[in-house]
Amino acid sequence: MQPTVSVLIPIHNAANTLKTSLDSVKRQTLQEIEIICINDGSTDRSAEILESYAQDPRFKIISLPENQGTFLARKQGLKAASGKYIMFLDADDWFEPDACETAAREIQRHNVQIYHFGTRVESPTLSWRERREIEQSLIFHPGYLKGDDTFILTESGENKYDHLLCDKIFSSDLCKKVYQSMPDAHIICMEDFFTFVLLSLEADSYYGSKRHHLLHYYFATGIWSGTQKKISPKQFAVYCQALTYFPVVLNLLRQKGVEEKYIQRFQLSKGALLTCCFQKFYLLENSDDGLDCFLKCCFDNNKESFYTANALYSRLALYETYLRDYHMSYSVRLGLFLTWLPRKLLSLLTGRRY
Repeated sequence: MQPTVSVLIPIHNAANTLKTSLDSVKRQTLQEIEIICINDGSTDRSAEILESYAQDPRFKIISLPENQGTFLARKQGLKAASGKYIMFLDADDWFEPDACETAAREIQRHNVQIYHFGTRVESPTLSWRERREIEQSLIFHPGYLKGDDTFILTESGENKYDHLLCDKIFSSDLCKKVYQSMPDAHIICMEDFFTFVLLSLEADSYYGSKRHHLLHYYFATGIWSGTQKKISPKQFAVYCQALTYFPVVLNLLRQKGVEEKYIQRFQLSKGALLTCCFQKFYLLENSDDGLDCFLKCCFDNNKESFYTANALYSRLALYETYLRDYHMSYSVRLGLFLTWLPRKLLSLLTGRRY
């Protein structure tokens, strides 16, 4: 019998958070689901954890020999998906027990290709107020969008709703059509945005409702959290590859006849990509090692941009020094320890991640 929902979970070195995510899917009230776990070249205990769930016939485990990035991992998982609907889940997030049942019911009830549900932000380092502010920043469109209005981009510079994949349920036919049209690439930065721009373009209907908060989005890693480690030039190059995929999506939009006013709106999003690369630039062990890669990906080795790039590089070096001093300060390190200790104790007592 065809499963109602296929849940796709890309996994790369997520041993510390994976069990909570998998348990949340295993305990779903909707039994007619398949859980497709894509082990994307993990080198930690992720494979061992996945093996412990393999006895459940709803779990399908795909092992990729080398890390290919979130985009390609999802694409591989989608090829194996047989559900009528698709839901995405990251390996550090988790669903409410009725997430699949509720999402499937609502997308059928409203007869749409995309149903957008509510999200709760979880974080060990942010206050309640900060978490709610992030939730509110996830742009939401209440009610229906039909035909061309489903397209996420607007002329004003604001998206109609957020581009996350994990806070929505999709028609399987829509997802497969879009992913098949996108060329393969190792992308781990803004892959949701690239994919969802095309999903919203191809979709003919959308419905958004915050009545049901089905996703718990774990906001704990990142450059300002103090939890992210230094990265190598090779890792930095992988982040920068997203910039080389930008013109690919741009060409796809043009091939599909998207109006120039929306093309210009999409081009503005390159600034967000640059910001993402800037953030990773701070985490290089040696900033000089990443400069050539940064220039190549961000400026296409354009000599006319050399002075602009050098000025930018100098500014980044100052930010890097500031960031290091900030994270080494006594008050920040004490604060991180005081939040880590109770979370660790709760995790040991309850078996859940906090």
